[in-house]
Amino acid sequence: MSPRGALGVGVRLALCGVAFAAAWFTMGPIGLAVASPLAALAFAGPILEALSGGARLARTIAYRPVEGRYYAYHGRPIAVWEDEDESRWLRAQDVRRVLPHLPRDEVLSRAAGAGACVPPGGAGLHVRADCLLEMLTKAENAESLRFRTWVLRDVHLPSGRSRRSGAGPTAPAKGGDPA
Repeated sequence: MSPRGALGVGVRLALCGVAFAAAWFTMGPIGLAVASPLAALAFAGPILEALSGGARLARTIAYRPVEGRYYAYHGRPIAVWEDEDESRWLRAQDVRRVLPHLPRDEVLSRAAGAGACVPPGGAGLHVRADCLLEMLTKAENAESLRFRTWVLRDVHLPSGRSRRSGAGPTAPAKGGDPA
C-alpha cells in the first residue's frame, strides 16, 4: 500500500474511532450498531483496492518467469531461447506443431549446421531464428510464409543481434516507391 493510501486509512480509522466513541457515549451499545455502517462505507474502498492489488501482485509473480520471453503463434506457444550473443533460438518441436513438414531433428541439424543446437539444460533441438528464416524463404505454402513473417517480425527483428547488425525487413512497405 502506498504511503498516501496508508495515510487515508489512518484518517478513516481516526474518524471512525471518533464516531464510534461519540455513538457509544450518546447511545451506548446501540450507538455502535447504528455507527457500524459508517465503518463499512469508510473501509470498503481500501479493502477492495487491497484485494485487487493482491490479484495484480499474484499475476505479476506468476508471469515473472516468462515476462518478455513468451512467444505464441496463433495461440500455439513457441519456446524461444536467447544465447549470450543475443541470437534467438526456436525449439524445433514447437515449430513442428505449426509446420508439420519441418524435417526430423537429425536432418534439420545437418541442414542447419551451426544454426541448430541443443541449449544448456537439454530442452531439445533449437534452430536459430535467422537460419529458420533462411530455410523458410524456399517455402511455397501459405502457412509457412505466414509463419516466416511472424518469426521475422516478432522473434528475429526484436533480438539484440539483429538490432546490432542493422537487419531490417526484407520486403518494401506497401505503396512505397521501388526506385
